[in-house]
Amino acid sequence: MDPDIKFDWDEANIAHIARHRVKPREVEWALLHNPMYLDYEIVHDEERWTSLGHTDVFRVIIVVWTMREGAMRAITARDAPKGVKSEYLEFMGFAK
Repeated sequence: MDPDIKFDWDEANIAHIARHRVKPREVEWALLHNPMYLDYEIVHDEERWTSLGHTDVFRVIIVVWTMREGAMRAITARDAPKGVKSEYLEFMGFAK
């Protein structure tokens, strides 16, 4: 975990993740605590990563994010599907 990592938040991306009932602090926690990288693609000339991680209360979320001007910017975030959540928690050693 790098304490120097910065996040890019504004009304647009905060409102977007809020529609999925996700808060910025949850995204930050998930991305700062050993996330699994699931996908990478170029969308409209922008690099985007899809990561799977958990919050401080083990809520498993999927986050699509990019780097803009040296800061991580969440594009979207949502709960992981139930089966993915179970597999992730087991893989990470948090469940049997």
